[in-house]
Amino acid sequence: MKDIASLDPFLEARLIKAQDKIASRVVLEDKFTEESIAGVDQAFLQDMVISASVILDNSLRLSGNAFYARKIDFPYIPGFLSFREGASAVEAVRRLKPKPDSPLCG
Repeated sequence: MKDIASLDPFLEARLIKAQDKIASRVVLEDKFTEESIAGVDQAFLQDMVISASVILDNSLRLSGNAFYARKIDFPYIPGFLSFREGASAVEAVRRLKPKPDSPLCG
């Protein structure tokens, strides 16, 4: 896999454009009225990314959890971690039961 030093400038521009598009959809207002929320985090083991997700109710009680693991297919490049971890994180949240009202990303 490539590292940041060998990242093609055209590819870097496309990655930045994709991130900007996603970032434009972020809501930065405190409108938390949902009944449940999901959180997700990743761990790495050799060439695998493992994402674990949890769902909490509005009393912060655990009401579900799920995980998903996959082979890493994108290099570690600071600033572009969503391309390395994102697919696994999204799939872990998709596997949650019950479904959350809102995912929490960070």
